[in-house]
Amino acid sequence: RGSGRWPPDGGGSGRVGPRSGRRWGRVGPRSGRLGRSQPQVQPPGRYRRRFRPGPVRSRCPAGRFRVPGPGRLPLRVRGLPEGSIVPVGVPYLTVENTAPEFFWLTNYIETEMSAALWQPITSATTAWRNRTLLDARAADSGAETAAVDWQGHDFSFRGMAGSAAAAASGAGHLLAFTGTDCLPALGWIDRNYPGSAGIIGGSVPATEHSVMCAGTQDDEVATFARLLDLYPTGIVSIVSDTWDLWHVCTGILPTLKDTITARDGKVVIRPDSGDPERILCGDPEAPAGSPANKGVVNLLWEVFGGTVNAAGYRELDPHIGVIYGDSITHDRADAITANLMAQGYVSTTPVLGFGSYTYQYVTRDTFSIAMKATSSCWPKSYTCTMPGCDSRPAACASLRKRAAMPALPAESPASEARIVFSATVRLMSGSSAL
Repeated sequence: RGSGRWPPDGGGSGRVGPRSGRRWGRVGPRSGRLGRSQPQVQPPGRYRRRFRPGPVRSRCPAGRFRVPGPGRLPLRVRGLPEGSIVPVGVPYLTVENTAPEFFWLTNYIETEMSAALWQPITSATTAWRNRTLLDARAADSGAETAAVDWQGHDFSFRGMAGSAAAAASGAGHLLAFTGTDCLPALGWIDRNYPGSAGIIGGSVPATEHSVMCAGTQDDEVATFARLLDLYPTGIVSIVSDTWDLWHVCTGILPTLKDTITARDGKVVIRPDSGDPERILCGDPEAPAGSPANKGVVNLLWEVFGGTVNAAGYRELDPHIGVIYGDSITHDRADAITANLMAQGYVSTTPVLGFGSYTYQYVTRDTFSIAMKATSSCWPKSYTCTMPGCDSRPAACASLRKRAAMPALPAESPASEARIVFSATVRLMSGSSAL
């Protein structure tokens, strides 16, 4: 089962495929990956039921489905080391048939593999790109890189195409960050990377609008006070714009300041609607000096203060924080952190929630992920899975010959370099998945 560790470290032999004694079977409805099966593949009956009805009848004999040998599919799957960062144009995976009579099997398995691979790879790439941005901003503003582990939080579960998609995508997010509200991702990692140690992902107690409505608008301060009583220590995240965000920042928080600063933990204010950059950093079009003009971060500084780090950037009092988790994208994360740094705040001041707008609002073509037949040399055929695959046999040379991948300039933005993070997918039992 690969390295047995999470996250993948990019090490290993770089070979993906059947190992001694491992058997491959069909894709199961629960696991979402090729699992172990009986030594003999038995699809003739199912094949006849699927394909005999209709105007076109297959001439493929049932015996063609009978796999010779110990019960493994006659395929050789090879891949770059798990966790590799792969430029577009370099294949990260090839599939080769090993039995002449199964020349068709490479293309037959193409659809199944593509469906299982593209989304978690895309999510891992997206998360890695966001992490790269936030790491760079943290370094520039004097923040500790460890703070970035929790700066990107996965809020995408409820907007994904089911629990299986959320689990695989969420695992991709956890290659770059630690914060997540996607519990299925933790189970997915446990199943596919057994024995992983340490904290893989975590979250905190958090309210939603229904909780804040329960106490009514007239008694919102009592709702906040009750939450502080319920959670006397640790981090608690409180959605704060159910009624009036600016009243929370200028009225309720000053009222409860002594209680908040006396806690052994942090109260995190969560705005949940509007323009994220203007809500956090201030709206230049709002009346001068108004709460909306100042923005949440400046209002929190006015109430709670903080310190100035060695790089000269302001850090909020550790008892107070802010998170924004609505429609955050790479561009918005870029704009928010740049704006706050321009105002003198450390880039890790806000936690950013990446939801389905980030992880579901994508396609297989976002990073040009394709799987194409690239060589047909009787009695063998090859299929290549690569970003930007152009179906030429020469395109797979780097993988077949284990040639070094071209270096990418460190300053190249991901949008130009078109980098694909080939990691997170556990497709075949006993393989290091990409």
